[in-house]
Amino acid sequence: MNGPSEAEEVRDEHGFPVPPNLVNKYRSLQLRQRAGSEKHDWPALLEQARKKKYRTGGPLPPRFEAAVKAGIPTEHRAAAWMQLSGARQRMEAQPHLYRQLLVASSAHGEAAGRSVEEAIDLDMRRTFPEHPRLDATFLSRMRRVLLAYARRSPEVSYCQGMNFVAAAVLLFVEDEEEAFWLLSFLIEEVLPDHYVQSMIGHTVDRQIIETLVELHLPALAQHLCAHRAPSSTLGRAPPPSVPLQSEGPRLVTLTPRLRPRGLRDAVDRRRTLSLSMPFVTSHWFLCLFVTALPSETSFRLWDVMICLEPTWIFRASLALFAIMEARSLLEASEIGTAVYVLHSSPS
Repeated sequence: MNGPSEAEEVRDEHGFPVPPNLVNKYRSLQLRQRAGSEKHDWPALLEQARKKKYRTGGPLPPRFEAAVKAGIPTEHRAAAWMQLSGARQRMEAQPHLYRQLLVASSAHGEAAGRSVEEAIDLDMRRTFPEHPRLDATFLSRMRRVLLAYARRSPEVSYCQGMNFVAAAVLLFVEDEEEAFWLLSFLIEEVLPDHYVQSMIGHTVDRQIIETLVELHLPALAQHLCAHRAPSSTLGRAPPPSVPLQSEGPRLVTLTPRLRPRGLRDAVDRRRTLSLSMPFVTSHWFLCLFVTALPSETSFRLWDVMICLEPTWIFRASLALFAIMEARSLLEASEIGTAVYVLHSSPS
């Protein structure tokens, strides 16, 4: 008789492993999401969006907005993201640009161009290394998309974090030209100036999050930020501090959250940590949450950021900090414990 075999690894519909302790919850959630998505006729909604030229940040019918918030079915995500972001319209307006950028990048022989290629090649090996779809063909497409974008925007070029965003895009948008245009939207509209050398956009958005946490989660803000650590960035030196007013603030409506009663004692005995919010938010922003959340959670966040309004990045960040607070981050007195709580996948 054979001995007991190890539990078979479960992967979600996007190819990412599901932690063994969350398998039952994942399957239950999958059933609920499938039932919810069946309430919406997505082919009809997408045709309506095409005819009426719906765009991110513009007025959308309540029915359409509710369907996006309920989660876009996997088979319709690529079409919805391309349409609502305007990426398809930009591609159709410049039908030869992607190929021209690829030709230019292949002829880009100076040292700067080789340095970008080397950085991309190095990071590709670190991108979702055990994902079954990231084979040689997938990585070649991803490499071309990133090289074309580096050529399109010399100011941005390539920065760590963009590899994860590009890979996530290509999991849904198989055509690499379409993926290039959607990546351009994410870098230029959702994360403007996050990847430039100064990282000014990243600094401003990070400070907005810090302000929101101070307003809505004051105990957690004091616990994390009493001793500010240097900014943790993925690919560049920490940018200089800039005032919040240096760019127009993105307005976001947030409902004040009441702290759970069980946290009162923790607040009284909290100890400050040498751990700053940039340690966490840098990875959230520069990887657009795909390395911080379960895959379907991160892609549902992409649904609302791409199809409704990029400021959902702030709502999501504040919600994650609230979850962390409820998971005893206030009681963490050592950085190792804090990092464990911060990196635990929200359920």
